[in-house]
Amino acid sequence: MTHFAKLTFIFLTSLASSCALLPQQPPSQSQANSTPKVTKTHVPRVTSSFEKETLYDLLVAEFANKRERQDLALGYYQKQAHITKDAQVTARATQIAQQIGAQQAILDTSLLWIEIDPKSIHARVTATLQLLRYKQFDKALDQVEALLELSPTLNFEQLLRDTARADNDQRTNIISRLTKLTGSHPKNAQLWLVKAILENINNLMTDASHSINSALLINPSYTNAILINSSLLLKLGKHQEVLTYLETQSADHPLDRKLGIAYSKALANRKDHPKLTAQLKTLAKNFPNDATVLLATAQIAQSNNLTSVAKSHLYLMIKQNLRTVEAYSFLARIAVFEKNLDLAKEHLRNINPGVGYSTAQIQIATIQQQQGNIQAAQKTLRTARSLAPNDNTNFYLAEAELLTKNNQHQDSIKTLNLVLDKNPKAFNALYMRAMVYAELQQYDIMERDLRIVIKQQPDNSAALNALGYTLADQNDRLEEATNLIEKAYALSPNDPAIIDSLGWLKYRMGDNKTALALLKKAYILFQDQEIAAHLGELLWVTGNKGEAKTIWKNGLKATPKSRIIQETIERLTPSS
Repeated sequence: MTHFAKLTFIFLTSLASSCALLPQQPPSQSQANSTPKVTKTHVPRVTSSFEKETLYDLLVAEFANKRERQDLALGYYQKQAHITKDAQVTARATQIAQQIGAQQAILDTSLLWIEIDPKSIHARVTATLQLLRYKQFDKALDQVEALLELSPTLNFEQLLRDTARADNDQRTNIISRLTKLTGSHPKNAQLWLVKAILENINNLMTDASHSINSALLINPSYTNAILINSSLLLKLGKHQEVLTYLETQSADHPLDRKLGIAYSKALANRKDHPKLTAQLKTLAKNFPNDATVLLATAQIAQSNNLTSVAKSHLYLMIKQNLRTVEAYSFLARIAVFEKNLDLAKEHLRNINPGVGYSTAQIQIATIQQQQGNIQAAQKTLRTARSLAPNDNTNFYLAEAELLTKNNQHQDSIKTLNLVLDKNPKAFNALYMRAMVYAELQQYDIMERDLRIVIKQQPDNSAALNALGYTLADQNDRLEEATNLIEKAYALSPNDPAIIDSLGWLKYRMGDNKTALALLKKAYILFQDQEIAAHLGELLWVTGNKGEAKTIWKNGLKATPKSRIIQETIERLTPSS
């Protein structure tokens, strides 16, 4: 064969989706607490000889890649990988496919890579991940079997995590394969753990317990195995045994944050607040510089009404300059919960321009509007627009919403028009303007705006629902309302607002039985004033007046100035 030229390629040794799975130490306490690190190894330059056509394709591919046309580069590399059967060309094709998420190409090139270089761990790991993605579990386990021989210290737990996506029959087959693999590799704790996870999903509790105990016999400090074991015990109803087990394990491994947090959650579930307080303080002491631990423990504390503990952990985060935006935001939520709105604003003002700034400023403005100071809210948002101009649209939308809540509907429309004048396709602004027109009972203009949104975004369930509900509420064009609301419901079947609309439509159409079931479901999901008004009305007209009064009373307790509930009561009970 006559060669035209020689071309030098330098390839990266680690591919994006497989580098964390490379050989490492057996799973241990430290492994469970950190993401496996990539081990970089030096690979010498390799010079390959290519035909003229191949050289041309590879040069075009590299130029395309430099110009961010990875799709074009992949086409050339994938073609030449099959022609040349060159391991480096195939590895490069795989790498580019991974960069652009070309899943089928990743599978194709990685399998070709294995054919060329059967001992390539990278190739087999990549192929395994892709085969699992496509639920080709048998073929994936063939690769795992080969990898066990090539690299027994590979991170098999992470590699095999997608086996949990299998259906019941597929899991049964995978368990059978894993049984054979654990027979030939009985000291691989990770295989036992994966087997236990799948057996647990299939409710093979005896087998799962045996598998997880086998993993723990091999490595008693295997954090994930300890956690799986505790979940198995919990599933078997052994609540006190779980608590004792986690207490012992967290005491034996005080620097294992996963175990410490798991023990905290177990104490929280048992409502053992004295021990929980002590455990949370221990974690803060052991991990004073770990934002993940401090934030998790603050959340556990607050959800168990241990507010002072939550605050102390959040203030520690701020003192240590750890994820301060999240800490200040959390402190602001606590202050709102405690009805200390001025303190909430103070916390939010500590969030400087950058990540989290826009959200914080909108929250400050919302609090100011709730305090009855709409001018201060507008000033906050206008100042924010000057400091974070990239978020101008969000600030305008927030201002419009606050003006609407303050019954300044015309000012809200003017604010939304500022957005739409610059960007007529700002569909969020168009939708919001439609809702303001609905408040003003200008339904023709509302429908016009919603029609524009639906034309451009036919699957916008909120817009479909809003238009359909309005038609149903006016008892007009009920067939059209049905089409709109049912399409919205098909798109978002768990949205309480849409369930409420469908229930209200059924009520308008005289199907009280279906309407009652839907409105009750919506109310369970979200005890909103409008849903309360609708459910109460249906209960009232169907003779359940006592239950209706209870629903209205609870609705007014949550929203004392609810116009829709008050109007419903006045309309149905004029003499009361």
